[in-house]
Amino acid sequence: WYPDCIACHTVGYGERSGFLSPEATPDLRGVGCEACHGAGSGHSADPPAIRLGKVGSLRCTQCHDYEQSPDFDYNARWKLIEHGK
Repeated sequence: WYPDCIACHTVGYGERSGFLSPEATPDLRGVGCEACHGAGSGHSADPPAIRLGKVGSLRCTQCHDYEQSPDFDYNARWKLIEHGK
């Protein structure tokens, strides 16, 4: 709902084939891999050869702080998407 959040909370915002609106591109809503890991076309083409780097909690907590998200619990949210083991 906030303009500052759209870059991380959609896929490909501002790109030719990226998120336009919830109605036009509903499948591109939400946080995707690239929001944290950056561009992933190489990884998609050859996952074993091109690995995505690890990302720490700062990626989320730099915005989801007490002022903007007083109820945000990184550890609880991470359990919903935990991967990379």
